[in-house]
Amino acid sequence: MAAEATKVLGVVQKAVAPFVSRVSGATNSVTSFYRSPAVQGNLKTVVSELGPPMKLDMKALNAGVKGFTTGVQGVGGMTFKEFGVKAVVCFEVFCWFTAGTIIGRGQLRGYGYPKPLGH
Repeated sequence: MAAEATKVLGVVQKAVAPFVSRVSGATNSVTSFYRSPAVQGNLKTVVSELGPPMKLDMKALNAGVKGFTTGVQGVGGMTFKEFGVKAVVCFEVFCWFTAGTIIGRGQLRGYGYPKPLGH
């Protein structure tokens, strides 16, 4: 009985050996890919960008908001020509954004949802 079990185990090991070697080779190539310096650098960047904000980030954000509010308050001190130039630039940005969305949709109006059956 033990001899037959040993024989069956040997047959199973021979049948499974190519699959195991392929899987281990694939895992080795994947782990070597993730251990490469380029991927490790990218992973560090991803973790830092997608992580929650830190105290230094919040300080920079607060400083940016204060700078924005002082800039908005400075609108009263602009000449009409300066205000007009900035308004035209803002309108141009809006037009380019609109043109980009039209190009992205592929049509002028809507996103082209398929019509329901029966229409």
